[in-house]
Amino acid sequence: ALSSLITSTGRLRATPIPTLYTSHTSRLLLFYLFSLPPALHASGLSVFMTTLLSLVVGFAMFGLDEISHLFEQPFRVIPMYAI
Repeated sequence: ALSSLITSTGRLRATPIPTLYTSHTSRLLLFYLFSLPPALHASGLSVFMTTLLSLVVGFAMFGLDEISHLFEQPFRVIPMYAI
């Protein structure tokens, strides 16, 4: 039982995430963040509030994007020998 679990963990580690998924989500995020300030300004917010909200949303979204990159390859963060 333990041998099969170790084997499946090795297969999981060896399976790469296609770069197409990563690049597509990054491009979608950039498109969203570039279109956010004009949309916020058109809704009647001041320039200061538009800038502030765009920075906060951008910081949060880029943070989530980085976390998703870490989840794609979990054994680079936690080596298998430490498990």
